[in-house]
Amino acid sequence: MNPHSPCRIRTNLGVALILALAAGCVAFAQDAQPVAEDPRIDSKTGALNANWPPDVLFDHRHMKLQVDLGGMTEARFTGVQTLTLAARGKARSVVELDCGKEIKIESIRLLAADAKSKVTDLKFTHEEEWLTIDLPEAAEKDVPFQIETTYSCTFEKNRRDGLTWLKGNDEATSETDKSPMIYSQGEAEHNHLWFPCHDFPNERTTTEIIAKVPKEYEVSSNGRLVSKNIDETTGVATFHWLQDKPHVYYLVTMVVGKYSIINLAEPGKPVDQTRSRDAGGPLPVLAYVPIGKEEQAGEAMANTPQMIALFSRLFEQPYPWDKYAQVLVRTFNGGMENTSATTMFATLGNAKRGQMDDIVSHELAHQWFGDFVTCRGWEHLWLNEGWASYCEALWNEEAAGGASNPDAADKRYLGTIAGFVSRQRLSNRGSLPRAIPMVSNRYRNADAPFQKPDDVYSKGACVLHMLRERLGKPAFYKGVARYLRENQLGLGDTTSFRKALEAESGQSLEHFFAQWAYRPGLPRLDVKLDFTDGTLTIDAEQTQTVNIDNPAYEMAIPVVIKLEGGGTRSAVIEMEDKTARLTLKLDTKPTDVVLDPRIANLAVYRISKPLAMWMEQLKDGPTVIAQAQAAEALAQMGEPGARQAITRLIDDPTTDPILRDAASGTVVASHPGH
Repeated sequence: MNPHSPCRIRTNLGVALILALAAGCVAFAQDAQPVAEDPRIDSKTGALNANWPPDVLFDHRHMKLQVDLGGMTEARFTGVQTLTLAARGKARSVVELDCGKEIKIESIRLLAADAKSKVTDLKFTHEEEWLTIDLPEAAEKDVPFQIETTYSCTFEKNRRDGLTWLKGNDEATSETDKSPMIYSQGEAEHNHLWFPCHDFPNERTTTEIIAKVPKEYEVSSNGRLVSKNIDETTGVATFHWLQDKPHVYYLVTMVVGKYSIINLAEPGKPVDQTRSRDAGGPLPVLAYVPIGKEEQAGEAMANTPQMIALFSRLFEQPYPWDKYAQVLVRTFNGGMENTSATTMFATLGNAKRGQMDDIVSHELAHQWFGDFVTCRGWEHLWLNEGWASYCEALWNEEAAGGASNPDAADKRYLGTIAGFVSRQRLSNRGSLPRAIPMVSNRYRNADAPFQKPDDVYSKGACVLHMLRERLGKPAFYKGVARYLRENQLGLGDTTSFRKALEAESGQSLEHFFAQWAYRPGLPRLDVKLDFTDGTLTIDAEQTQTVNIDNPAYEMAIPVVIKLEGGGTRSAVIEMEDKTARLTLKLDTKPTDVVLDPRIANLAVYRISKPLAMWMEQLKDGPTVIAQAQAAEALAQMGEPGARQAITRLIDDPTTDPILRDAASGTVVASHPGH
């Protein structure tokens, strides 16, 4: 968030008052006064608390960034940035960019357009984190021009945001860890701390980085390696990286360190990072790992090529970039999906094969959801993070057997989804107006949407799961492929994703998204069963906050009934308001009644039914989720039979980890990295 940018925060008093009136939030005495208790409205001004994407008045065609990192002995570099821009909409005479306080600008020049033109020094002001450049005359609409900025940057104070310098550890065993290291972190809006840019994800550009470092170091960046030249006289290596397909500025990366580069696609063979993806041939899949740890790190990331193949097939979109690199960086927390070059935490390289596949698949999935198609604003962040989290489940489904072993695959898939559900059940208890929905432009700063209870990671993954359950796999994946195809190398949002799914499925999904994406919290239901005179009655009541801001959810709740003597019967509770009742005539007594065994609805159920039914559900529930639901319910009971069953479950070494977690009350979901 940039307080000096007039386009970072928009307020509209008229819109605010209309919304407040609609919600009954304005009391009239002599003048209209917004109610202070509603956090959607600023209590002093009456304005709507909201963030809107900033204007993009210039088309950012290309950025070339030349950096000289000297001897890697300090957190400082000198740089020359050349931006190719073209005015949008009309001729424009002022260029405004985000630009960190640690950047010290020496000069800004308008480069010559042709041999007859001259280079012109430009006037500029750099206040706080906002750079304003005055052009000598208005740049014509759609006519490209180039601005060259010469500057230096001391980035030590920007540790973990923007650019970070790490001191070497003299006691380390690897030469990598003994030596200094530099890495960037651009998400959410931090890359302007080391180069001027439009630091918001609603503009894409091609980029290249030319970096000078001591010859013992490697430089990782986006795209393909155009060249690596070493001057033996000076001992300086110059790396030239080119990202020739447009991406957003927060995905620009630079990592510098002493590394071993290993080939994950063809282990043991040399790595070629110079070939363009469009030239054909195998995709370079590689990792930058500490020297001396090549074999172990290669094992930790060994499944990456298979993940690339899976996602390419499911999304009907081949991996879109020139290479895929994973760069291990000490002190880094989690992972960051920079275009074609993910930054990863260093200890990932110590894992066994498959042990860290959740984070590996998560960050890889971003190469499609976040990089190939980027959310046009942070309010739609779930399309990045929800998809990346959901792809953990998709990879687990494949790794457990996929189409060749559908039962094992489905069990592993549902187990992963159960973890995301657990996280939401415990943390997401909010309601409007105080709680902030998953899709919302109400946030304090650009990092806040990553951290709210209506979690873009776990709730986002659950929403995608519910959509797959509702639409069926064929229509769901066709809709996903359409979304990627229609928005490729561009910007997406929740509406465009919904419309792509509707186009392929024929279903109207506006109400679905209104309930599950645009409102906070979860439905919480009390459910009671009764079987009398051959009639099964199921009563369900929503117990979460229900009022004008938070209407009752409308849901279709699947029910599976096991009958005495064998056989099952399926039914659906159609819940259109706060309460619902399902009445069924049964020929025999039910031995169990299971609600929502595949999580068709991200709801919290408190079900009152006999101990014998819970024991039956634990033993032979229709899904692993149903069994976990029973384990959790039994763990909360005081009956001796329930306690004995849970003790046996936990002590049995063959118990599925999902059931053990449910029985012990462990939350099994956590989102990795970014």
